[in-house]
Amino acid sequence: MTDDSARIDFVCIGAQKCATTWLHDVLATHPQVSMPVDAKELDFFSAKFDRGYQWYERHFESVTGGGLRGEVSPSYLCSADAPRRIRAYNPSMKIVLIARNPIARALSNHKHEVRIGHLAGNDLSFEMGLANNPMYIEQGLYAKHLCRWLEYFPGKHVLVLKYESLRDDPASTLAEVCRFLDLEHYDGGSALRSKSNVSYLPKSTQLEAGKNALRAALRSAGLAGIWKSIGDSGLRRWYQGMNRIDPGERIGGPRTETLVELGRLFSDDARKLSELTGIAVDDWLDNFDGHA
Repeated sequence: MTDDSARIDFVCIGAQKCATTWLHDVLATHPQVSMPVDAKELDFFSAKFDRGYQWYERHFESVTGGGLRGEVSPSYLCSADAPRRIRAYNPSMKIVLIARNPIARALSNHKHEVRIGHLAGNDLSFEMGLANNPMYIEQGLYAKHLCRWLEYFPGKHVLVLKYESLRDDPASTLAEVCRFLDLEHYDGGSALRSKSNVSYLPKSTQLEAGKNALRAALRSAGLAGIWKSIGDSGLRRWYQGMNRIDPGERIGGPRTETLVELGRLFSDDARKLSELTGIAVDDWLDNFDGHA
């Protein structure tokens, strides 16, 4: 085990497409927080555990004066091993989970999978995505996975946020996170109301590949700050407007019967999540009639 002073203090375990990138981006600018600068998702406790604690901790800068180290890896939520591994690494770890209407989350997940090319071909329908990727459903069974985390971490170590509340009032959500982590109040700066990791499809795949290659090269060279400066200059927004379209234009909408069936599938788990956390999910349940 490494020195206690180098240990990571908190992790956001997901879920995917629930504003975890927003949380990473906002906390990365908090003066008391060190987040990985070269990668948002380290996936250490799920997929890269064999690399060892030193590899993991090298992604974080040192912090002083009550500062914390933290990371965001949505792969942890469904991992059978992550809760046990994190408990063994740091029994005092604080855990953040963001939950979203699971049908809306699955639809967003589908757009993301199409964007990055995991699902390709002539049939890009949501129904094809469901048949192709069981994680569309598994990632939305929040109570099922939360129960496993609570076996290793008492409730005071776990904060469950609701995506819809975050979307409607990001300032209040950030204040709640800061209280949970015992951080000083922070207004979030320009990142507070920014949209992160929005699903899209490129008009030109060649331009998109070139952009991704440039970003990867800068990060590999330790020049991630240059990429951020490009974004701050407005060039990134110009590129996005020029070379991006909503995936929905090519995917089309889901069938009503598909949404109704998903509502039946998710309803019990959503109610269980409300029982475990006190979070109201009536708005989710109201939409489980096929109009998520």
